[in-house]
Amino acid sequence: MNTPHRSDDELPRLIHLHAGQVIALPATAASGLRVLQGRVWLTRCGDPDDHFLDAGQQLHLRGDDQVVIEAERGPARCLLLSPADTTPQREALASGA
Repeated sequence: MNTPHRSDDELPRLIHLHAGQVIALPATAASGLRVLQGRVWLTRCGDPDDHFLDAGQQLHLRGDDQVVIEAERGPARCLLLSPADTTPQREALASGA
């Protein structure tokens, strides 16, 4: 996947997924993905681990991450986060720390 890097202004901030729907996100300026509703499976190039995120959880993304997400067990809504959305304090709050 060789997708050009996009600016934060071009990010589709809100992602709606139907149950079982899979989408690939291009490398973007997003610094994170927060699950607002449902549960998602997430994998990314260069990361040997798969990630399962439930509503309220988020995962930090690098600018060059190429990400695939799938809605698990029902619909899901996710938010792509800008660097301003993922300050250390907000990361701690989102993870329940």
